[in-house]
Amino acid sequence: MQVVSALHGGAASLTHFVRSPQWVLWAPMWLPQPSGVATARRSVPGLHDRVFQTLQWGSQILADVVTTPSWRRRAVQAYARLSLQLGVRDAALRARLTPDDEPLCKRQVVSGSYCAVQSSNTRLETAAIEKVVPDGIVTVDGRLHRLDVIVLATGFRTHDYMRPMAITGRDGRTLDQE
Repeated sequence: MQVVSALHGGAASLTHFVRSPQWVLWAPMWLPQPSGVATARRSVPGLHDRVFQTLQWGSQILADVVTTPSWRRRAVQAYARLSLQLGVRDAALRARLTPDDEPLCKRQVVSGSYCAVQSSNTRLETAAIEKVVPDGIVTVDGRLHRLDVIVLATGFRTHDYMRPMAITGRDGRTLDQE
C-alpha cells in the first residue's frame, strides 16, 4: 500500500499485484508533529515515559478490539467498510479490493493515501504471479505484464515490527528467548 501511494504520482503507469486484498482503515498519515513536542519530551522529566504508558493502555484497547466481540470491535469493522466505500469510488474496483474475511481478522492496515490505487495510471492485478521474466511478470492466466521496474514488497516482516518492543511472558521469558 505504501509503495502504490508513494510511486503512482511519478510513474507513467503502475501495476499493483495483490495476492489478497486487505481492509484499510483510513487515517491522515501526513499530520506533522506539533511544534515543541520534541523539546517538551526532552525537557520535562518523565513526560516520555508517561506518554509511552498512555500508548500502552491504548494498545490494550486495540488488542481487546481485535480479540473480543464487542460494540468497539463492530465499530472498527464498520469503519473499515466505510473507509473502503468512501475511499474507492469505482464499484467494480471496490469489489476487487474487498477482502473475503471480516475486518480485524488479519493484521490491520492504516493508510491515508491508498486511494491512489484508483488513479488513472494505476491498475490493480489480482491474478496470481506465475513467474518473472526479462520483460516483466507473467500471471497464471498467461498474460505478460511488461514492466520496466519491479518493486518487491511481499509482506509484513513481524520481526521488524516487534522492534524495539521487549515482550516478557511467563517465568520472565522474553519473546526473543522463545
